[in-house]
Amino acid sequence: MFNTVKARLTILFAGSLLVILIIFILVLYGFISGAIKKEEINELDQFFENEQHEFYEDSFEGENGHLEYEEEKSFSIM
Repeated sequence: MFNTVKARLTILFAGSLLVILIIFILVLYGFISGAIKKEEINELDQFFENEQHEFYEDSFEGENGHLEYEEEKSFSIM
């Protein structure tokens, strides 16, 4: 009788520990993947802004290396 109770308690303990660990892993995965995704989006936004700034500088640069305003030039951003 005690052996069956001992076996049931062991299986119940192992099963509940397994469920708790799986839930912990899933929550941790969710937080980490969200943080990585957010950081990657921020880096891409920063890269886009830097490239856009470089593009505008190169487009408006004149022959003498200074920025010049040209009225007929137009740009479209996707």
